[in-house]
Amino acid sequence: TNEILFIDALDERRGDSSGFLSSLDELRQKLKQLGKPRFRLSCREVDWYVNGVAELAEVAPAGKVTALWLDALTSEDVGALLRHWSPRRVADPEVFLERARQQGMTPLLGNPLLLGMLVDAVSGSDWPKSRQATYELACNKMAVEHNDVRRRNSASPPVLVQDTLAAAGQLCALMLLS
Repeated sequence: TNEILFIDALDERRGDSSGFLSSLDELRQKLKQLGKPRFRLSCREVDWYVNGVAELAEVAPAGKVTALWLDALTSEDVGALLRHWSPRRVADPEVFLERARQQGMTPLLGNPLLLGMLVDAVSGSDWPKSRQATYELACNKMAVEHNDVRRRNSASPPVLVQDTLAAAGQLCALMLLS
């Protein structure tokens, strides 16, 4: 059969498990039960790669795992994306790139998700005065529920942005201290 099992969010499952690699062990057991089907695992390598290549190879149909990584966007890729996005989103890609350089944001541009968030945060050419203010603006935009259906159908009252940011800050502090 040509069917392929696609597996994602191993990191989410790991958060529910008692041990660091227990989710990987559970995955291996399930793949064995399914008769060692062809599979694609899509997640951060920290969640499986260091100790998992040999273990996953045991349940791979050919007994071998091929690992692929996504490369960062090149400056040409970034320019092409900015030009491709509507003028409403990025009025002038060259001006955007120059402002990003001035604000020290160039390292973020290689990640498509961060590039899109930065574009949305600064609303084209309306850049904050500092790098910190740019980050704060991006955090404020991320803390809002953007899905209209979820926002309308929420059983509870909407969570205030400052409450979301405070909770996120506490979680980050906890993770750093633990």
